[in-house]
Amino acid sequence: MKWSITGYILWKYSERFGRRDVMFRDFAKFVFEELGRRQKVFFHESSEDLQRKLKLLANEGHIELETFNDKITKIKVRESLKNSAKALEDFVERENIGLMKEYLERIDTALNDL
Repeated sequence: MKWSITGYILWKYSERFGRRDVMFRDFAKFVFEELGRRQKVFFHESSEDLQRKLKLLANEGHIELETFNDKITKIKVRESLKNSAKALEDFVERENIGLMKEYLERIDTALNDL
């Protein structure tokens, strides 16, 4: 479950740009600059931490990763990630988890600002 918020962010990011192939550097920039610095929402300690979460998503079959020298270069988003993102939204709503609602809203705000 550690990867679920990463999956949510990735799905929403790929949906925003209408593409299923996402360059890691662009996604990382969004995660650390737009979400972290501008929205003050931090889910990943470092690029390495983000890559670990993406590898968990890949192990679950939600994404495919292209690498070079053991570093992720491209992320191919599969449709199953949509179900995971929707499940997170539904869980947060059903359980009425205020802080997570705020996080999801900030993610959506950051994406809308792009």
